[in-house]
Amino acid sequence: MREIAKIDTTFAEQIKNECGENVYSCYQCKKCTLGCPTAYAMRYKPHQLIEAIQLGQKDLVLKDQSIWLCLSCQTCMARCPQNLDFVKVADAARIIAQREGFKIPVPEIAAFNSSFLSLVERFGRIYEIGLVMLIKLKTKQIMKDMAMGLPLFFKGKFSFLPHKVENISAVRRIFRNTKELEQK
Repeated sequence: MREIAKIDTTFAEQIKNECGENVYSCYQCKKCTLGCPTAYAMRYKPHQLIEAIQLGQKDLVLKDQSIWLCLSCQTCMARCPQNLDFVKVADAARIIAQREGFKIPVPEIAAFNSSFLSLVERFGRIYEIGLVMLIKLKTKQIMKDMAMGLPLFFKGKFSFLPHKVENISAVRRIFRNTKELEQK
């Protein structure tokens, strides 16, 4: 039996309030999707996600992995005749999904984001081995991709110890200020 989709008529307005983009300016020319490098992996392509937002299909958009696969490359925006910024729309959808408690359908993405930011906050730059280990621990996939990582390690592509930037206090101040802004 097919599930009847719930319609949230305020969803497009919620997206606009979050990012400033008016999804109703899209007239489904599909140029965004034709240029998107990750569209092949998305269940719902960028133009379909915009249409779903226009139609108030909030659950469909926020539960699906497609909004999490956007690379923020802005190819879609460069191609859009209406200058609609799909990257901002996808960011807004991700923020709303997290705020409203939707489960992130691709746990590796959440693990990457939190690990990356914690390492940048701590060292001021990325520490590759630390990033890989944090993601492996968070996703509980310790041995996955080991065959790819070991040759890189033995070729010296990964530094064994982390390096800090000179002015790490400035980086930490940026993180502290951002956290204060998020709490307001």
